[in-house]
Amino acid sequence: MNVTMRFVIFSLYLFLTINNAFIKFMDATSGNNRMFS
Repeated sequence: MNVTMRFVIFSLYLFLTINNAFIKFMDATSGNNRMFS
């Protein structure tokens, strides 16, 4: 596997992880904070 493909997969994995964590964080804070809904 070349470096470019590895970088693309790593970036995609990192993006999905951060996105999932952000959704969980917003879902947890949505109870007392409706500003970002």
